[in-house]
Amino acid sequence: MTRRRWLGAGAAVAVALVATALPTGRLRHLAIPLVHDPSVSPSMAFMAIDDDEARGTEEARVPGRVSALLPRPDGSVLVGTFDSGLWRIEPRGGRAPVEIGALDGRERFVDALVEWQGHVVAGTHRGAVVLSPDGARAGVLAGGEAVSSLALVGDELLIGTAHGLWRGRDDAPVGERGPDGETLRVTALAVTGDRVWIGTPDGVYAIATAAAAQVATWHPLVFGSPGATSNVVTALVPRADGVLAGTDDGGTVFVSDAGVDARPFADKRANDVNPGALARVGDRVFVGTEGAGLVGIDGARTHARRLGGTSAARISAVTAGEGVVWFGSEEGAVYQLVFAEKSRGTGTGTGSFTCTFRFTLHGRS
Repeated sequence: MTRRRWLGAGAAVAVALVATALPTGRLRHLAIPLVHDPSVSPSMAFMAIDDDEARGTEEARVPGRVSALLPRPDGSVLVGTFDSGLWRIEPRGGRAPVEIGALDGRERFVDALVEWQGHVVAGTHRGAVVLSPDGARAGVLAGGEAVSSLALVGDELLIGTAHGLWRGRDDAPVGERGPDGETLRVTALAVTGDRVWIGTPDGVYAIATAAAAQVATWHPLVFGSPGATSNVVTALVPRADGVLAGTDDGGTVFVSDAGVDARPFADKRANDVNPGALARVGDRVFVGTEGAGLVGIDGARTHARRLGGTSAARISAVTAGEGVVWFGSEEGAVYQLVFAEKSRGTGTGTGSFTCTFRFTLHGRS
């Protein structure tokens, strides 16, 4: 016991020395808390994952790892890939995937897709490529920038890059900065009401939705109740009063003005959330993991279910459409999961996904 106390004291002194030796800005890169390691916190709540019998239906297969998905009003789905460009699939027509956009070089790495002002915008490793509805190129925004994410704020398009945010309206940098004047390396974006949430390798930042130069509020993930084991944000989805962040090895973390609440999965493989692979359906969130399949989380973040047939799968992209969840794998397969939600009529909000995916909440069947 005495040895354990001395070891704990020694660790605390070492961290204190690091804290005093480094500038404040450098500390945001340390994915450890200054007092204790949240990965072994006795208050840490882990979500167990139950396997579900439902399975998604494979609709198409494209070359390369699926990295972004965009369902279109005409029933087609655009599929961005890690290094094989942009493809259009038509599940209802049964046609073979067709490559569109004439993407070249680093443009063939597509990390995000969105519809904006009658066009499709593809976030690539060499700018945000603007496409007409028929797939022809119509221009490039944030030219030369590595684009990780795209978000709409009213009629404005925000483009997340390795060098901060850009506006689509005038193709110019927004000019936001961190509290220490640092440029934000954007990895994910989400919008809630009057707030834009920005995922980075150093945690979550927030700015007002007015896309203008301003100082962002910093929310480090490793400091919370409990804190996460990583600051690296890979994906964001909006919630009623904040955002749910996916991380590179800490599972999901809820972030709001009130603080940070980490809730990792008991299955460690599920704690590696793939870039952009979070999709909200009502108060539930579907998570694409790097090795633990497609996992659905209930609104209270107390229960999780894994889609059948995906127990060891790398689900690299997830998005929600009307009554359906689309997801893609590293092998290039594109699936859809059709669902319906039925209320139990208890007035408690307890219910389950039925038809093809059963989601029991609060331990009730």
